[in-house]
Order: sequence, then structure tokens, then C-alpha cells
Amino acid sequence: MPKKSSAALAYRDFLTYLSLILLLGTLVAAAVRCAIIFPPYMKMPAPSAEKAGALSWLAVPSAGAGISVLLTFARDKRFGIARGALLAICGLTVAAGDFALRFADTYYALNYVPPAVIFSAFLAVSASARALIKSRGKKKRKGIAAIVFAVPACLLPLIAAAVALSGRKLFATLLLLFLPIPACSVAAIASVAAASARTAALCMCLPLPACIFCAARPYGFAGAYSAAVTLSIIFPALLAASLIADIRNIRKPKKGENYMANKVIPGLGFHHIALKAHDFEESLKFYTEGLGMQQVAAWGEGDGRIVMLDIGDGTILELFAGGAEHAEVGRYMHLALKCDDVDAAFAAAVKAGAKPKMEPTTVPVASQPKPMTLRVAFVYGPSGEEVEFFKVVG
Repeated sequence: MPKKSSAALAYRDFLTYLSLILLLGTLVAAAVRCAIIFPPYMKMPAPSAEKAGALSWLAVPSAGAGISVLLTFARDKRFGIARGALLAICGLTVAAGDFALRFADTYYALNYVPPAVIFSAFLAVSASARALIKSRGKKKRKGIAAIVFAVPACLLPLIAAAVALSGRKLFATLLLLFLPIPACSVAAIASVAAASARTAALCMCLPLPACIFCAARPYGFAGAYSAAVTLSIIFPALLAASLIADIRNIRKPKKGENYMANKVIPGLGFHHIALKAHDFEESLKFYTEGLGMQQVAAWGEGDGRIVMLDIGDGTILELFAGGAEHAEVGRYMHLALKCDDVDAAFAAAVKAGAKPKMEPTTVPVASQPKPMTLRVAFVYGPSGEEVEFFKVVG
């Protein structure tokens, strides 16, 4: 497996974060520009040259930063090409908005450009924050935080829907016109606090009814109004169902897991396994980029370097430098990693440079008190360590 120096990795990280900062900065600036020039997204008698060119100086930086994020994220397995593509589309929204204001019908563009740009900025910020902010709190606290932040995010569209259903059409229209910015703000916080990707995606959909109304209103008020009111009920209802599912998942052990409290030593649990690597950089890259583990702590220099890596569920692999090329037999038998898809994990490890020992195999075990069926695979890591991918399938 080709090696990369720590300087090369640091340079790649610098480019990734610089592209992301430039993209988010230009998107937020474009959203603020729209909020200042276009409130409250109503018809205007004569679009001025200032309004038509409001996004001109942000179009190229946003598009360029978006493409740069796509390229840098595609090479960085911590982020991935899918997230990079989403952020690139958000950046291109500003360029598309500038084109619409200058070359399309500016009279209509004044209505649909601002909500589109504001929503794109919100989507990019919340998606980036969710990727970068790693919550290490207990599952119960995560569930409570998700509910606390989701409640105000749901209330805004529900209030607009309730006012509309009460027959106060003018008041509901004004609420929908002014909702994109506050709705995006509270939904961004809720999406970051969400316990699952499904709930986060639904949080990101909460501002859509108001944004759709602002954009579609000039083309048909009745249709835009009805769609906004309907979606203002549907999205909070879907989010509530998703939150309930998240809470149930937090409170209930997953299939194949059996949690038993230690009655002799309260709170006893597995924290980490230690591995001494003969090629520290190669092993670090294998476990972080190849297997997706996240660094949580590091200290020391040279052969005294130590890094703690979160496997993915709070369990830690502690990686030490200064190991011998051939590990002693009996230092440990193997490192077993539970996963959802043993075949995919095996393929990812081999692609990252691991040597296969045993390809994915289904193994029936006549265990007591209950027989079980396992799906397992084994590989050798960069320092000769034996790694098992493990799942209880029946």
C-alpha cells in the first residue's frame, strides 16, 4: 500500500478545510445578501440594477469552492464523494441564482432566488457541522438533545399550518414569507443534534414548505399556498415518527447484543485493545482511512507515539509505535470488530492493503444455552496483526 508522509496528509487536510471554509463563507454571505436586499420576497415593481447584480461577486467563489470541495472530499474517506457532491450543488446554487437574476425574468427571480440560496446555505452548514461535530455523550442524552432541538424546528411550520387551517390566510401568508431564515436556523441546530441520519435529513426538510412557497408563489398563489400548508404538516409528522424510532432504538439493545451489568465491579466494560505497530504511519492510515476509525487522542514522538482510535461505537484501539516487524505469537490472538456487513468490511480492508486470511464465511456454532450462527472473516493488518470481522446472523 502506498505510504503518505504526515506532511502530505496535513497538506491534504489543509486543502480540504480551506475549500470547506471558503464554500461556507461565500454561501453564508450570499444568504445574508439575499436577506438584506430581498425581504420579504414579494413582487417588486421595477427590479433595480443593484438587485439584479446582488450575487455577482459571490457566484464565481461559490462555484469554485464547491467544485474544490467535491474534489478534496472525493479523496478523503472521512467525508466522501456523496457529501462533497451535495456541498458542490449548494455552491452552484449561488451561480445559478446570479444567472437567473441577470439573464432570466428578474421580476420572478426576485422571489425564487433568495429562498433557494438561503436553503442551500443552511443545508451546507448543517451537513458540514454534522460531519465534523462528533458527539461523545451517552445515548440517552443524545436522544433528549434531539427532541429538545427538534421541537422548535417543528413548531414553526406547524404554527403556519394551524393559522392557515384556521382561515386566516393573510396572516399565514405573512408567516410563510418570513419563515425561511428562522426555520433554517433552528432546523440546522436540530439536524446536528439528531441521533440518526434519517432524522437529520427530515430536520433539513422542515424549512422547505416556506422556501417552496416563497419561490413558487408568483407562478400560482393557490397551488403554492396549498403545497406549503400540506408539507408543513407532513414533515413534522414524519420527523416525530423518526424521533420515536430513534428513542426506541436507543433504549433497546440491537439484535445479537446482550448487555449484562457486572455485579462484582459496577460499571466495568471493555475500553480498548492495544496494538504495537512496526510501521506506525501505515497502520494509522489503514485503520483511519481504510477502516474508517476516528482519532480521539494522540501523544508522544518517534517510537513513543501513541494514538487512540474510536472504532465506531466508543470502543478504542490504542496504537503504539516501535513494534517489531513480526508480532510475537500470543501477544493477542486477534482483534474482533463487529460490523453490519462482514463481506463489505472484508472487501474494504483488503482494498486498504490488508492481506486476506479467511474470506467471509457463515459458521454455525452449537453454543449453550442457545445455538447461534456467525458470519466471520479474517485479514492480516499492516503489522501482521490478525483482524476479525464478526456478526451474529442467527
